[in-house]
Amino acid sequence: MKFNWGHGILSFLIVFLALCAAFIVFSVSQSHDLVTDDYYNQGANYSGQILINQRSEPYQDSINISKYENFISIDLPESILSMTDSMELFFYRPSDKSKDIKTTLKNLTESFQFKLEGLSYGRYKVRFTWTGNNEEYLVSKTLDIK
Repeated sequence: MKFNWGHGILSFLIVFLALCAAFIVFSVSQSHDLVTDDYYNQGANYSGQILINQRSEPYQDSINISKYENFISIDLPESILSMTDSMELFFYRPSDKSKDIKTTLKNLTESFQFKLEGLSYGRYKVRFTWTGNNEEYLVSKTLDIK
């Protein structure tokens, strides 16, 4: 049998449809989680988030995170300790939502430790949220676990 135009076009269509099917299967199997469950509500209230960020700017460099072999040490300044006694700590993992960790810290001290047991290797965005003087504050830091 001789190879002609009809065979070439048919071969091209079969390969093209196989690649399209492989792409569709790959796309469906990918995770498509949003950053937060109420993503659209937070987008509508973004002007409030801008005010929180401006109010939190003086505290951005005052919180220190130090990573050791099996724990993380977090140092808080006296200015934060004097305005609140509890803080929400959120370890956000951009690449995998299932590895996010949220905890509330009560009876704050200048320095406290957080074990690395629940954290896997990778990059985390650590968000510190607290309320003081009837206003909300937010400080974000980046943490690499190697």
